[in-house]
Amino acid sequence: FFGITAQIGMAVHTAIAFVILSAGTLFLRPSAGLMATVTSDAPGGYLARRLLPAAFLAPTALGWLRWQGQLHGLYNSAVGVALFASSNIAVFAVLIWTSAKLLNRSDADRVLAESSFRASENRSRTVVESLPQMVWTCLPDGRCHYLNQRWIDYTGVPEEEHLGFGWLDAVHAEDRASVHEAWLAAVRSGGAMDAPYRVRGRNGEYRWFRALAVPLRDPQGTPVKWFGTSTDIQSLKTAEMSLRDSEAELRELADAMPQIVWAALPSGEVVYYNQRWHEYT
Repeated sequence: FFGITAQIGMAVHTAIAFVILSAGTLFLRPSAGLMATVTSDAPGGYLARRLLPAAFLAPTALGWLRWQGQLHGLYNSAVGVALFASSNIAVFAVLIWTSAKLLNRSDADRVLAESSFRASENRSRTVVESLPQMVWTCLPDGRCHYLNQRWIDYTGVPEEEHLGFGWLDAVHAEDRASVHEAWLAAVRSGGAMDAPYRVRGRNGEYRWFRALAVPLRDPQGTPVKWFGTSTDIQSLKTAEMSLRDSEAELRELADAMPQIVWAALPSGEVVYYNQRWHEYT
């Protein structure tokens, strides 16, 4: 037919070379085409890796055995075909059954793992929600994707409106640029952030908070998530302002005295002279 004989002789090593070449062509791009299914970690990939070798080897081996039986006169051609067909059915039935059993076990393990993960996540969320601080988490690029109930209760704003960089809307206008830049600098460097800023409450008043954030890293050291807290430090800021006011009042009182007044450290280093000293010297 078309000048080509029915059979063409080929050396064994040449046939093996063609088989290897064909296999190499398939494995050239394991993540694309037909091989993407075989190399997949999904259940389909597992099933393909388990059944495909049997699909090639089992019929070949059974066909060879059937042929040998006929050559030795154990049965005729019709019986040989029947034995070959029934043997293939039996082999693949066993393979499919065992594969299904393993897949069921794998799926049961997956369901158990997901259930354990959800239970662990619920426990962690319960702990986070019970903390007195505002707790938040961010993606590696700095976008916020979780705010605990403390933040929502304080600001009076639904969580979804403050996700991403929406939380900046609740920051005092005088602090917004500086805290934003401090946060972006921490994200770029992968280092911790520690910054004070004022946040607007649901009553419209601002209170001082201290933001602390650290990255969660993968085994290669790359940040994969950020965990942060915002702690109310209004009482500390109020005490600092009261102390500054008291120091200013004491300074004014000392400058108004007719005597020279000075203050020194325990080491003897003088750290303050009142106005009388400067006027005299």
